Amino acid sequence: MKKTLAFLAVIMFTTLMFAVGEGGKETNQGQFKPEGHVCYKSIIMQVNAFAKQEKYEDAMKLLVEAKENPNYAGHVEHIYTSMAFINDKIKKYEDNIRVWNEGLDKGVTFPINPEKEEYRPYLKLKGFDEVAKKNAEYVKKGVKAKADCDNHEEGKKVEVK
Repeated sequence: MKKTLAFLAVIMFTTLMFAVGEGGKETNQGQFKPEGHVCYKSIIMQVNAFAKQEKYEDAMKLLVEAKENPNYAGHVEHIYTSMAFINDKIKKYEDNIRVWNEGLDKGVTFPINPEKEEYRPYLKLKGFDEVAKKNAEYVKKGVKAKADCDNHEEGKKVEVK
């Protein structure tokens, strides 16, 4: 257990150091000065670590903080899809209606398919039909959230496992 915690601490420290793109520039005092934008990859790495440990509430807390942080505004697609994934894992289906609506308002679309078995718990929830229809319309129109991340390949998604 101690080795696992030490390993996670090293990963989190390394992730934070490189979360700003190139890891920053060293100043003449030997300190690192962050440059560039804050990268969502650090958040997704931490979310993945929490998900593997089934610490979904901790993962969600990170995602909510990232969603509210203007530095991550260019990564709303990844944040909202990850939030939907975590809510589904912890069976907070009502919360996903809210997440999907918020995401759609920001141009994020989701792989919602009411005909699939995994969406059965949502079928009886208030607001699901509307969100599924709105999502389908956005997908058909090609609506896509604006990404402002220069350091990542266009169109690649980071998925929570």
